[in-house]
Amino acid sequence: MCKETYGRSFDPDQEFCTLHDSRTKSSARGDSGSGLLCKDGSEWLVGGLVSFGMEEPYSTQYPSVNARVGYFNKWITENMQAKPTEGVRPDRDRNPSDFWNWWFNWCRRLFN
Repeated sequence: MCKETYGRSFDPDQEFCTLHDSRTKSSARGDSGSGLLCKDGSEWLVGGLVSFGMEEPYSTQYPSVNARVGYFNKWITENMQAKPTEGVRPDRDRNPSDFWNWWFNWCRRLFN
């Protein structure tokens, strides 16, 4: 659906799309750069970074495009000034809403 929606501006090697089944939730203007997090056991992983999508009122009807962190992992690691986990502590007591439960379950597939 992303290739059809965004054409040449979508690169499946570097990006993936998200679209909630209910089509009532989506990333929005100002979310760009935000992490798409997945919980794997007791660890939180960043699977992607919000990149772009449709403007309102269409944002929930079309997929949002996200950068694949795995694709850029080597570059990120080489260019980080701090160690990857230095000063970062995931919020392990968070109780996600139904949307986030759906997202975390879906997101795990990015790492398998």
